[in-house]
Amino acid sequence: MSIINNSHAIGVDTRNLVLKTRGSLHVKVGDRYYEIDFRNLSKTKKDESKREEFIISIDSKDLINNLEYPGDNKLIVGLDGSLFVTKENTFIDITPKSTIIQSQTTITPETIEKQINSLDSVAVNHMLYGPSSLLLDFVNSEITTDVLTVNREVNFPSYLVKNKCCRTYIDVDTETVHTKYMDMDFIEIVEIPELIVVKSGVIIKSNVDATIPIYIGNNAFAENSVFENGGLYIIYADNNEVVQTKLN
Repeated sequence: MSIINNSHAIGVDTRNLVLKTRGSLHVKVGDRYYEIDFRNLSKTKKDESKREEFIISIDSKDLINNLEYPGDNKLIVGLDGSLFVTKENTFIDITPKSTIIQSQTTITPETIEKQINSLDSVAVNHMLYGPSSLLLDFVNSEITTDVLTVNREVNFPSYLVKNKCCRTYIDVDTETVHTKYMDMDFIEIVEIPELIVVKSGVIIKSNVDATIPIYIGNNAFAENSVFENGGLYIIYADNNEVVQTKLN
């Protein structure tokens, strides 16, 4: 006979059953009493027991080797972004691998020479410079250098080509006629200097008759260069020799 058929029923099928009690409810089974905790009837045995930890936190991945194996199927989260799972007594690293490596590296000319063989195109936000006088300013499109050598040609808009011109003048410090005009493209002689230092290719107009020693930098020298009043001349160096050509 089944358990149901061998039991004694309390209550009727068509009505609710209400049990009145002072506070606790017990059921006697044989000689033993078992309390029914009606206040926590919704809790299961699993809920009443201590919950098992499935997620474990560590400060960094370096501590994983010092961690006692917590069992299989655990997720270990590092505060440095590392992730591990446990399987068969093994910590498996599942940290996402980043495609961008960020590091702080001091770049020296030796490093560039070893690591960079060629560059197809490079975007520079500001400047390139070094221990020499060379400065490439990409913001203002300016190049600063002592000497610029061009193998083929340099193209300038015509309105940007500006000649520096001056007249010979008396130096207020020495009270003599100034002699060095290396940065000038056109010179007009009004005061007669004892000598004159110019650059190759300079054009000189004379308003006086005079014989003046000419220096073209440190490369060429002419002791007796004759200038006539109203004369227009071009002065240039050719094989360390001063050439003076009258243009009118």
